[in-house]
Amino acid sequence: MGHNESDEPSMTQPLMYNKIKSYESILSIYSKKLIASKTITNEKYNELNQNIKSIIKNGDKLVNDCEDIDEKQWDSFSGKEWFVDYNSNLSKNKLIQLAKKISTIPANIKPHKSVINEYKKRSLMANEERLLDWGMAEMLAYSSLIDEGYALRFTGQDCQRGTFSHRHAVIHCSETNTQHNVLYD
Repeated sequence: MGHNESDEPSMTQPLMYNKIKSYESILSIYSKKLIASKTITNEKYNELNQNIKSIIKNGDKLVNDCEDIDEKQWDSFSGKEWFVDYNSNLSKNKLIQLAKKISTIPANIKPHKSVINEYKKRSLMANEERLLDWGMAEMLAYSSLIDEGYALRFTGQDCQRGTFSHRHAVIHCSETNTQHNVLYD
């Protein structure tokens, strides 16, 4: 799991994670190695494992001391102009057209079931049968900027899918790993 406990990496890397699931876990391999080398007993391993699970379940800290962030690390970002005025008068029809574009899965793409469900909701939103959620509003904003000629560049580990699995700007086929970018394709 990533930093988001509902993280499902097979949405964006289906073939790789199908292969990973077929392997024994690192915890299992390493604990067996420690027990076999008599570095730790099976009982001690079970005790430590249970203790850590209990700490996590209770919401307690696993690490008590953290280094303070140096404010100087942020100096290069301070005092900069980060916002640009933007004036758009998109018509309702144009927004609906963009909404339909970003809520359509091509026939040759067979995505993860969660992505299919997300796109079904988006289709309802595009047809005005459901209120917009954060992910759809965000995608409409991006789509409208691209449509008006602005170039967008996403960066970060979860930029295609969205940190909270809300974006899915790039749809990954679970069978072939073919990708489709709904914003640019």
